[in-house]
Amino acid sequence: MDERLSVTGIETVTKEFKSLVAKYPDRAGELLRMQGVAIRKEVIKNVKENVGTIHSKKSLSKAGSYRVSQPKGLGIRQTVEISAQSPHFHLVEHGHELIVNGENRGLVPGKHMMADAVKKREKEMPAAVDAMLGDLLKEGGFL
Repeated sequence: MDERLSVTGIETVTKEFKSLVAKYPDRAGELLRMQGVAIRKEVIKNVKENVGTIHSKKSLSKAGSYRVSQPKGLGIRQTVEISAQSPHFHLVEHGHELIVNGENRGLVPGKHMMADAVKKREKEMPAAVDAMLGDLLKEGGFL
């Protein structure tokens, strides 16, 4: 009784999986960039709610005051950087001592606009990753 298991088409499936794996880094990078832009929008919204709108060239309520980098790194170690171009962003974000005429008037608490935006996005990120992976699997014919 010599029963052998024969599998046909494994080469096709392997090829499709390799194609899927090759597409993943680019899609993950696109997703990270989109999430960075979403964080920037949330920071601007937080600024407008907590600080107000200031009409200046480097106002924290303008999208141009923030830069979202292109994805850096490889594979699962990709990152994007979000930076504020305004020189006083860190003071508003983290707080600072208020000095008037050389006299310390106390601590101005931080508004934590970036930290709050990142926390909100952290909660939404798993669903975005699932959707991206679902799209990849559909394109590959696995779903």
